Amino acid sequence: MLYYKITVTIALVALNAEARYYGATTPDYLKCRYGRYQADLGNDQLCNPWRPSCAEGYNCQGGPADQPGPCCKAVNPCKVGEPYSRDGDAPNCLKNNGLTRCPNGYACVGTKETSSVCCKGCTYEGKTYFPSEKFYNKFGEHCTCGSNGQVTCLKKLPCNYGGRTYTYGEPKFPKGDGCNVCTCLKDGTVSCTNDPCYCKFKNVKYQIGQQFKDGCKTCTCTTTGEVTCSDKYCPVPCHYGGKSYNYGEPEFPKGDGCNVCTCLKDGTVSCTNDPCYCKYKNIKYAIGQKFDDGCKKCVCTKTGDVTCTDKYCPVPCHYGGQTYTYGGPKFPKGDGCNVCTCLKDGTVSCTNNPCYCKYKNSKYNIGQEFNDGCKKCTCTKTGEVTCTDKYCPVPCHYGGHSYTYGDPKFPKGDGCNVCTCLKDGTVSCTNDPCYCKYKNIKYAIGQKFDDGCKKCVCTKTGEVTCTDKYCPVPCHYGGQTYTYGEPKFPKGDGCNVCTCLKDGTVSCTSDPCYCKYKNIKYKIGQKFDDGCKKCICTKTGDVTCTDKYCPVPCQYGGNSYTYGGPKFPKGDGCNFCTCLEDGTVSCTNDPCYCTYKKIKYNIGQKFKDGCQSCTCTKTGDVACTDEYCPVYCYYNGQKYSSGETFPATDGCNQCTCQQNGQVSCGKKACNTYPTKVYCMYNYVKYSAGETFPSKDGCNQCTCLANRKVSCGNKSCQSYPDEPNALPSLRCRFGKYYKDVGNQPNCNLLGVSCPEHDFFCNGDTETQNGFCCKKDNPCRTGNPYNVRGDAPACLGGDFRCPVGYACVGTAYTSSVCCPVSGIPGGIPGGIPPNPVLECVADGRTYQPGQVFTNIQGDRCICQRSGIARCGGNNPLPLPPSSSFCTYVPLGRQYTPGQRFVGEDGCNECWCERNGRIRCTSDSPCHGPADHGHGSHPPGQLYCTYEGNHYGPRQTFTSPDGCQQCTCGRDGNAVCNPRPCIRIPGNIGNIPRIPDIPRIPDLPSRPDHGHGHGHGHSHKSTFSYLCSNGTNNQPNMLAFSVVITFTIASLVQARTYYPQTPEYLRCRYGKYYKNVGQPPSCNPFGQSCPPPYFCSAGPADEPGYCCKTENPCKAGNPYTRNGDAPNCLGINAVSCPRGYTCVGSRTSYSVCCKGCTYRGESYFPSATFYNSEGQQCTCGQDGQVSCTYPVTCHYKGQVYKSGQTFKDDCNTCTCGSNGSVVCTKIGCQKYCYYNGQRYSPGQQFPARDGCNTCTCESTGGVSCTEIGCNPGGYVG
Repeated sequence: MLYYKITVTIALVALNAEARYYGATTPDYLKCRYGRYQADLGNDQLCNPWRPSCAEGYNCQGGPADQPGPCCKAVNPCKVGEPYSRDGDAPNCLKNNGLTRCPNGYACVGTKETSSVCCKGCTYEGKTYFPSEKFYNKFGEHCTCGSNGQVTCLKKLPCNYGGRTYTYGEPKFPKGDGCNVCTCLKDGTVSCTNDPCYCKFKNVKYQIGQQFKDGCKTCTCTTTGEVTCSDKYCPVPCHYGGKSYNYGEPEFPKGDGCNVCTCLKDGTVSCTNDPCYCKYKNIKYAIGQKFDDGCKKCVCTKTGDVTCTDKYCPVPCHYGGQTYTYGGPKFPKGDGCNVCTCLKDGTVSCTNNPCYCKYKNSKYNIGQEFNDGCKKCTCTKTGEVTCTDKYCPVPCHYGGHSYTYGDPKFPKGDGCNVCTCLKDGTVSCTNDPCYCKYKNIKYAIGQKFDDGCKKCVCTKTGEVTCTDKYCPVPCHYGGQTYTYGEPKFPKGDGCNVCTCLKDGTVSCTSDPCYCKYKNIKYKIGQKFDDGCKKCICTKTGDVTCTDKYCPVPCQYGGNSYTYGGPKFPKGDGCNFCTCLEDGTVSCTNDPCYCTYKKIKYNIGQKFKDGCQSCTCTKTGDVACTDEYCPVYCYYNGQKYSSGETFPATDGCNQCTCQQNGQVSCGKKACNTYPTKVYCMYNYVKYSAGETFPSKDGCNQCTCLANRKVSCGNKSCQSYPDEPNALPSLRCRFGKYYKDVGNQPNCNLLGVSCPEHDFFCNGDTETQNGFCCKKDNPCRTGNPYNVRGDAPACLGGDFRCPVGYACVGTAYTSSVCCPVSGIPGGIPGGIPPNPVLECVADGRTYQPGQVFTNIQGDRCICQRSGIARCGGNNPLPLPPSSSFCTYVPLGRQYTPGQRFVGEDGCNECWCERNGRIRCTSDSPCHGPADHGHGSHPPGQLYCTYEGNHYGPRQTFTSPDGCQQCTCGRDGNAVCNPRPCIRIPGNIGNIPRIPDIPRIPDLPSRPDHGHGHGHGHSHKSTFSYLCSNGTNNQPNMLAFSVVITFTIASLVQARTYYPQTPEYLRCRYGKYYKNVGQPPSCNPFGQSCPPPYFCSAGPADEPGYCCKTENPCKAGNPYTRNGDAPNCLGINAVSCPRGYTCVGSRTSYSVCCKGCTYRGESYFPSATFYNSEGQQCTCGQDGQVSCTYPVTCHYKGQVYKSGQTFKDDCNTCTCGSNGSVVCTKIGCQKYCYYNGQRYSPGQQFPARDGCNTCTCESTGGVSCTEIGCNPGGYVG
C-alpha cells in the first residue's frame, strides 16, 4: 500500500511539472508564448500579479483568481515568425550544461541567465543565424541561412591583383606604388590603403617624414602627404613712402600728421587709422580743441566727432506784434479768455479753453444760466449747454381733435381700438383686429357660426377656428365611388387592397404579388427547385435559395474534373491540381527539378560535383557540401596532383602542377635536338611541346620530342558528331553558332532559340536540345552530314571535304554545301545556269561586279562564274582558260590560284592557259616545307611578303603593325594593330664578326628580302650570339631573345604581361589614348573628367584611365590587368558572356552582359524584343526570350501583373495566366425609360397604369394589369 502511494505521488509530480509548461491541460495563464524568465523554470519563483517583481522586459502573468504566475517575456525575441511552442508555451532551449535542444529549422536564441527559446533559423559553427541572414564562416566563405534551417556557403573567391592571385587570410601584399599594401577580402575583391607615398612641394617630391629647408623655414613631409613648415620668418624689409624699414624697428609716421606705422614680419606695413581732426560747420578743429558755438561749449574728441553742451541761449518769442521772454508772465491769447506762455526755443504755447456756449443761435458766457421754455439751462466750462429734463405740455392732434398728455384714451376710429396722447405730442393706438373674415364673410370678434357640419368661432386674433369634423368626401377609384370609413377594397392586381381617406384620396398597399426568377413567375410562398438548390418565393417578392453548390466541372488539360474529387496531375511531373467550387483550377507550384550546370536533377536526388556531394532540395536549389577538392593538372595526356613535379615534353626542363590547375615549366634552352622538331596531325604541322585540340573536339593533344602526338582520352559527352548522340540532338541543316561545341542549352518547355531561323530540337526525356536551322542553306543538295548531323565549318577544327564549300558565317551557322558547277564533286562540265563567283588573279568577285585584271583589262563577273574581259567591250575568255583541272585530286582552280600539291608540301598554281604547274623541290619532310608547312592536299593558301599561310591562319605582318588572316579564297586580309615603329630598319642588323652561319639552321627563304636589303628582320634567324664564340646550343636562345625583344617593343603598350603596372587601366582608358604612346603628365593633369593620369613611379607619362567601374555587374574584361577597348581603333571582340559598353568617343570596355540584336544588356536585365517576347540577359551572356504571360477574361486580354476593374471588384492577371478577383457584392442599379433606380425601388411603367420594381439582379419587373377599368390580364 505504501509502495502504491509513493508511485502515485511521483507520477503526479512529474505530470504536474510537465503540465504546467507544455501539456494541453496547462492553464493559459501559466503559458508564455515568447518564453519565461530563467528563474521561473523551476516553478519556485512565481510572481504576484498585484505586486509584480519581474525583471525589466518581462510581464507578470497571473491567473483569473489572482493566482501567481510566471514572468513572461513581453516582446517576441524572434526576427522571423514566433518561437517554437508546445500547446501555446515556448519551452527553454538551453540546459544547465550549455547544450541546446531545438527541432529542425529552429535555432536557440537567448541566454541561460534571461530566457532562451527556439526561433526559426540556423545553427552553424556554434552560432545562431536568422533566415536569410548572411555571414562569413571561419574559412572566409559567404554563407546564407535558409528558411529550412540549412546553411549554404559559397566558396571564397581568389583575388587577382597585379597579375598574381591571392587568397583571403593571406598576409598583406604590396600595392605597387612603393608604400601602400593590399588585402584580399572574402568576396574576392582587393582592398588597398591609399596613404600618400610622398609630398610634393614647389614641384619637388619628398619622402614621408623627410625634413628640408625652405629658405629659413624648416619643413616636414607628413604622413598625410602634406608639407608643414615652421613659422619662423626670415628678415623681410618693408617699403613705405620711399623708405625701407625692418621688422622690430620703432614706429614711423604714416604721413597724415597723426598716425604711425609698423613693419611686420612678412614685409607688409600696418598703420593706425585714427582721425587727425574734427570738422564742425565746415571748420576744422584739432583733436582735444575746445570752442564755443553761441552759448554752447564744444570740444573735438579722439573719434573725430564734436560734442557740445545742451545749454539753451535766450530766444525771444514774438506773438501778436509783441515780444516776450522765456520765464516772463503769461500774456493774453487774444480771444478774451485764453492765455499764452513763451517757451525756451522761442515758440509760444497757448491754452485752448472755450470762451462761450452757443445754444439755438445764441451765445452764453461760461457759467451763465438761462431758461429754454420750462427748462433750466447752464453754459458749462466745456462750452456745452446742459438743461433739465422737465417736459413742457405738448398737445396731440388726432382726427381733428387736440388731446393733452395725461388725458383719457380716445377712440382710434375703427370701432374697436383706442389711442393715447404721449409727452412728445405723438399719438399711440392699439391695433387689435375688429372682426374675422371667413369665406368672404365678416364675423364680429367672439361671434360663432356654422360652416356646413363644422362649428366655427371668430377669435380675438381675427382668425376663425372650426371643429375638425370631416364631412363625407367620396373617393373615386377604378370607376367606383367609395366613402371614408368604409371597408378596404381590391387594388386590382390580385393581392393588394386600397382605403378611401378623409380627403377623398385613395391609399393602396404595394406588396409584391409574385416572384420572378429566371423569367418565370412564382406565387408568394411557392416553393420550387433550381437544379440542386431549394428555393422559395418570399413576401418581399424575392427568391431565396439554399447556398448548396451544384457540381461545376473544371476543364484542364482536355479533361473534366468535379469539385470535391481527388487531386489530379498538373502535367509537369510533380505538382497536383484541385477543382474549385467555381469551376476554376488551383495547382501547386513546387519546383519539379533542379538545374545545376545545365543538367536537371529530380527533387531529393543526390549527385557528385567533383568531390562534393550535392542534393536537389525541395526549393529547386542545389545544396553542396563545402569539402575541399584536390586540384589536378593535365599535361601530355597525364594527370598530376597539385605540387607534383614532372619532366617537360622538351626532355630537359621540369614542370610543376600549380594550385590553380595550371602547369608551369622551365624555359631554359635545350640542346637535345640540334634541329627543330615538328609533328604532323590532321594535315597541320605543330612544334615540339605545342598543345592543340584533338579531332574529337574535347581532348587536347601535344607534340612530343619524338615527333609523336599524344592526346587525352577522356570521354566526350553527347557531341552530336558522335555515334551515341541521340537523333533528337542532331541538326541536319546546321546549328546556331553558340551551340557548336557546347552542351544542349535550349529547352522545349521554356527557352526559345534566337531569331526565327532556328528551332529547339530537344530530347523528349530531358526537354533539352540544340537550336537547329529550319531551312536548308544549300542551293543544291543537302549539307554534308556526319551520322545525321551537319558539323560547323567555321569557328572550329572541322574542314569541308572535297566537293563541298563552307557556307554561312561564324556568328549564325556554317555548314558544308555541295560545290555548284561540279556535279557530284567530280571534275567535269559546268551546269547550264549556275550562279557562281568569279576568281581571277587570286581574288573573288560577285556576279555583275566590274574589275580590272592584272593585265589592265576591264572585266565583268558573269552568273556562270566566267569573267568577260577585253578593254571597253567585255569579251569572254577562252573556255580553256576558265579552269585548271588538277587530276590527282579531282579539283578545279581558276587562273592565279595557288594551292598545296598532292604530296602536302609542294606548291602548285593555275595558269591562264589552263595548265597547272607545281614546284619539284626536295622531298617533303622535316622543316623543308617551303614556308607554307604541311596542309591538306589541294587546300588554297595565302602568300604574304614571301611567307605562306593556311586558310583561317592568323599572323602578324613583319613590321608588327598588321594583324592578318588568310581567307579561304587565298587572299590575306589585314587590319592595323597597336605597335611602335622602331627607329631605323631592323633588317639592317650589322653582321657580328667572326660568327659563321650555321649550315643546318632551319631558315625561311628570303625571297629577295634577306640580310643586307633592309626589308625584314627574318635574317636574324640566320645568326647566333654567344659572347663572341660559336656555340651552337645557344642558337635557339638567340632567336627567342631577338623575337621577344621585338615583340615587346611592338606590343608593350597594349595588354601583355611585360607592360608596366602604371600603364594598365583596369576600367578602360580615354579613347584618344587608345593605340597611342603614353602622353598625360601627373603634375600637369590633362585628362578630362572622369579620368585620372596613371603615371609611373618616376613621373613617367601615362594614360588617362577611367576613375570608376562602368560595369553594373563585376569588373570589365581585362588582359593582364588592362581593359582593352571594344569599339573604334584596335578594338577587340568581347569574349562569351561579355558585351561592349561605352562609345567610340569616350571609352569602350567589355562588361559582363549580353549582346542581342546590336544592343547591350547587363546581367538580369529584362526587356522586350520586336516580337513582343520578354527577354532576360543571363549571367552566362545568353539571352532567353519567352512570350509574356497573358490572361483572357470576358473577351479581353491582360498582361501578367495588370490590374483591372470588373464592375466594383478589382481583378489581377496572375503570373500563371489565371485571373483573381475580389468578391465584393456590387450595388446593382436598374435603368428604365432613361432613369436609374435602386434595388427594391418602385416606379410607374410606361403605360401609366402599371407599376415596376427594380430587382436586385439589375432587372426590371412590372405588373401586367390591363389599363382599362377592372381588366386583369394574367
